Amino acid sequence: MSQYTEGSTKTFTAGAAIAQHLRVKITSGKLAVAGLGEGCLGTLEAASFNDGDKRAVRPWNSQGTRKVVGAGAVAAFALIYDAAGGKVDDVANGKLLGLALEAIGAADEVFELLPTGMFAVDASATIVDAVVAHDINSTFSDTEVEATLDALGVKINAIIAALDAHGLTKTA
Repeated sequence: MSQYTEGSTKTFTAGAAIAQHLRVKITSGKLAVAGLGEGCLGTLEAASFNDGDKRAVRPWNSQGTRKVVGAGAVAAFALIYDAAGGKVDDVANGKLLGLALEAIGAADEVFELLPTGMFAVDASATIVDAVVAHDINSTFSDTEVEATLDALGVKINAIIAALDAHGLTKTA
């Protein structure tokens, strides 16, 4: 029988005890905790206590923000990536998931996440030509027009440095 869900959650059967707000996936037809680098179905709305529990999941493509569990301290407005154990982190070693809308001070705290879009984005989608942009900026001389361009180049380099800090650039 075909069906669809119009709301922001969908109910699934849990395969084990799973804490609230963790990222989950489907394994053998049941919910399981999503690991580092694994795709996820969404986030668990309420804790599951046993295999067979029916629990609502907020699918990743659901409208709005969601609550997630941090793997460590996170600053407000940091880029957020997946982490082990269904958690998320601001360390760029997994898939880019979204933007932290509030800060947390320690692991296992819950915070609000603004997702990147309708699906988790692969963090390997990087800017290839950052070195070329930097090299072009380094060739300016000292004329008045070029001084203005140098100032713009400083701003571009600051943006590149910020992208580097989040692991979103790579050298050619």
